[in-house]
Amino acid sequence: VDKARDRVIDKPTVNNC
Repeated sequence: VDKARDRVIDKPTVNNC
């Protein structure tokens, strides 16, 4: 789940939860 947090910086809309 660490990768999901890194993606938030690039696409916060994708993983806004």
